[in-house]
Amino acid sequence: MRSLRNTSIPLFVLLVATYVLEVLPGGPYWRPHDVVETTYEAAKDALEFMKDWAIWMAGIQVATLGAVAALAKDGALTERQKSAAIPATILNTVGLLFTAWTLSSIPSLLLRMSGPCKELSTKVAGSCDFYELPFMDVDIAPRFAFFSIWQHWLWAAGLCAFLWLAYTSISTPARKP
Repeated sequence: MRSLRNTSIPLFVLLVATYVLEVLPGGPYWRPHDVVETTYEAAKDALEFMKDWAIWMAGIQVATLGAVAALAKDGALTERQKSAAIPATILNTVGLLFTAWTLSSIPSLLLRMSGPCKELSTKVAGSCDFYELPFMDVDIAPRFAFFSIWQHWLWAAGLCAFLWLAYTSISTPARKP
């Protein structure tokens, strides 16, 4: 149990600190927007690609979590394998939450972009750049890019942790339960 606490607390602190730094005055939320001028149709197509990619990533994350559960069945993991299984589980679970947030924000983004793009807001006037839009239609919310970036990094880190678990499972004999 000690290794779970040692792994999850720093990850939680990192996520909270990143969010706080995002929305604090002077943070990336308040910086001038780097708007990419585009059309509604191009933005809609890009969101469709984003949706497909996020669904694919979620499938990999769920499969990874299932594989970790299968390997950990009946307590058959050694301490070395547990040190890889815990980060793989945490990273993939948190990454799956960010994937869900990304997918759940797509309808809101499409609705907010459905009118002429120049009427969106004063901050992103004349653009359909959904990465620069707030995650949801609230006063202080991270931009969609915040969730998209974390979704991708957590997916990659979770996959690397799982590959480390696979390597340790192959190179270390299993413990008898």
